[in-house]
Amino acid sequence: MKPSRYLTFLCASVMVAFTGSVHAQPTQTAQGAQDFLRAFFENRSTGGRWLATTGLVPLDDGSPATLLIGVTAMDTIDGAGKSNPCVTTIRGLDFAKIVLESNGAFYNRGETPLPMFPGVFTTPQHLEWGKAAIVRGIGTNSTSTSHYVSATFRMNGQSGPNAAFRLSTFEVDMADRIEYAMKFLKMSCDASAETGF
Repeated sequence: MKPSRYLTFLCASVMVAFTGSVHAQPTQTAQGAQDFLRAFFENRSTGGRWLATTGLVPLDDGSPATLLIGVTAMDTIDGAGKSNPCVTTIRGLDFAKIVLESNGAFYNRGETPLPMFPGVFTTPQHLEWGKAAIVRGIGTNSTSTSHYVSATFRMNGQSGPNAAFRLSTFEVDMADRIEYAMKFLKMSCDASAETGF
């Protein structure tokens, strides 16, 4: 006896519904975006993690440059000591890991002497995602091209110069995911997000 068309349709509908529930996309939250960025940060083989500032340290010839300092530690504990998914706190900087970027080209520390560092490079630095500006870019050196995403913020409790928390990768798809996570944090943590827009 052949199954009826109705029974076949019903079984197919149940299978689609069941399969959809098994592979459902997890709910996207600010904490989830932070967890994704932290996982990237902790996987040291995937790319770079930087504190970036522009204009504070020019090249020897006076050309404007972006100074990239390696970030070694970060968390989501805000200035009040509370866990906060809308804040990324930079806890550690590696001054032995420094790169200068000018006009899309990178210079290692040994390739160009650096002046004394301004006193703004202290930790902790709190990046408040609701106030951040997200920028995507490409950088090159003699051997490779990297894709980076930066979240710009004000250092020293909003009273200092602009800086950026930058994550870089050689993979375009990963840069897409980082950019989405950062923009999701910006949208979720912006005070005006309560309007739904």
